[in-house]
Amino acid sequence: MNRHGFTLVEVLVALTLAGVCALIVAAVYGGAADAIETMSRVAAAHEETATALRWVSESLVNFDPQRDNAFEGSPDGFTVQTAIWSGLGWMTPSEVTISFSNDRLVLRAGDRLLTLVDSISEGTFAYRIDGANDRRWRPRWPSYEGAPSVVQMRVRRAGHEPVASLFRVGGR
Repeated sequence: MNRHGFTLVEVLVALTLAGVCALIVAAVYGGAADAIETMSRVAAAHEETATALRWVSESLVNFDPQRDNAFEGSPDGFTVQTAIWSGLGWMTPSEVTISFSNDRLVLRAGDRLLTLVDSISEGTFAYRIDGANDRRWRPRWPSYEGAPSVVQMRVRRAGHEPVASLFRVGGR
C-alpha cells in the first residue's frame, strides 16, 4: 500500500505531544518571568530603603547646632537645621523635616517634598544622648535641649519584621 500522508490518529498524537511540550515550556518560562519580576521588586525596595537611609544620615551628620531651633523631634519625625546638596554641587543651609506621613517616610526641604519610602505599616523615631547618665530612648526631643547624639528610626513595612536604624547627629 502506497501512503502519501498521515492518518487522523497520527495527527492527533502529534498535536497532543506538541501541546504538552508547549505547556511545559510555558510553565518553565512563566516561572522564570515571575522570579525575575519578584527579584526586581525586592531590588527596588532595597534601593528605596538605602536611599532613605542616606537622606536621613546626611541630614543628621550635617546638623548645624549654631542655628535657632536646630533640632526638634517627635515619634512621627524630626526637624533639623542642616546642610544639603544643592542641584549646583555645593551644600546649602536648609531646614529639613523627615517624618512618617500616612504610609510613607517623607522628606521636606523648603518647598520640595520627597517620598523616601512607601508602604510603611508602622514607623517611629526615638532620641537619646550618649555618655549621659540617662540612656533611655525618648519619644520626644524639644528644641530647647539642643540636639540628641543619636536618633533611632524603627520601620515596619507591610508583611515584614520591624527594622531599627541608628544615626549619629553631627560630625562624621
